[in-house]
Amino acid sequence: RFGPPGTMLTDDPENDLRVLFHHYVDRHFAKRKDYQEKEMTERLTATFRKKNLLERYHKARLGDDTYGVTIPFVATQQDDPRPIRALKPLNLNQAEATAIREHGDAWHARLSRLSKMHVMPRNMLFAVKYPPRNQDRRYTAAQEIEALLTETRGVVVENFENRKALIQFAETE
Repeated sequence: RFGPPGTMLTDDPENDLRVLFHHYVDRHFAKRKDYQEKEMTERLTATFRKKNLLERYHKARLGDDTYGVTIPFVATQQDDPRPIRALKPLNLNQAEATAIREHGDAWHARLSRLSKMHVMPRNMLFAVKYPPRNQDRRYTAAQEIEALLTETRGVVVENFENRKALIQFAETE
């Protein structure tokens, strides 16, 4: 893939060339912590667009001015402070089991806070990207996080690759 040519005015062409090389050739942007979940969100957006579901769902910040959580797919109902449905891509395919647990624990804490604030979605689905099953420690960590998240009322976890289940959740009234 390539894009249109660009120009740059610079006082340090060697450094700027190195930065561009690392970004486009070494793909440093793909190693950012949130990159995988952004990619997952884009894929779901394309899927939902094909199924005409984007009219129902929008990106929303749940909470108030003291605490808020942004979720990419939220369906609301007029005169109801709680969203009726929400869907959040969640990457649990981290390089280490500790990182998987930390990321999952953070989302469990967010759910708990939203629940206490009475703005927790009535139904919420985490579309999870899992590590390979043969990666015992990482896969076990992901399973622990799945169990932890589903302890919250109204929360379900589904494999990100199971598009049929994700679409079915999104289509439900």
